[in-house]
Amino acid sequence: MTRRQVVFLTVCFLSICTSPCISAAQSGKGCPENCACEEVAGGSVVNCKGLNLAAVPKGLPLDTTYFNMANNSLTELKLIHLYNLTKLEGVCMTDNDITEIKGTFKFFEHLNQIDMSKNKLETVKNTVFGNSLPQFRLIDLSGNPLNCDCHLKWLRVAADGTELLGNNATCVEPPNLSGKRLLDVPPSDFKCKNDRFDGI
Repeated sequence: MTRRQVVFLTVCFLSICTSPCISAAQSGKGCPENCACEEVAGGSVVNCKGLNLAAVPKGLPLDTTYFNMANNSLTELKLIHLYNLTKLEGVCMTDNDITEIKGTFKFFEHLNQIDMSKNKLETVKNTVFGNSLPQFRLIDLSGNPLNCDCHLKWLRVAADGTELLGNNATCVEPPNLSGKRLLDVPPSDFKCKNDRFDGI
């Protein structure tokens, strides 16, 4: 595991920075109100964990490489609010109430890790990742009520033979697949009730 991966995991699971944090008032580059920013080699780690935020805060440093918004109150993730973060490598959105990801990750050249665990995602559109999927090392969808139908088949096929989704992404729907690990379900079982959608 690289140091950058360690930093990402650290900001996802700790509520403080890994070294003395820089407040909005202290940082010459600015830092969102009530968040904590830490300068690391190559950019900034921004920690906005547990602030009951309903939206991505304004004022994120443009050199943000890792962004933690765990344990907040987002109901949707609007990626347009992050598009100016051209150095972004990791995003932690675990333990929110996100039901939908709006926008696409294809504009993030360096992004390779995203933690969307413990949200309320039932599906993820293939347009969200587009042709950027190969650059990802980890997409954590564990703890979401995933509907393993034809609309999610693309992700199952893309993750085949990789560690992209980790080990714990689990199907909740349809009933015959409930409780099964997404990667243990054959792609052919990702079906929709209406045959018109099969194969998507």
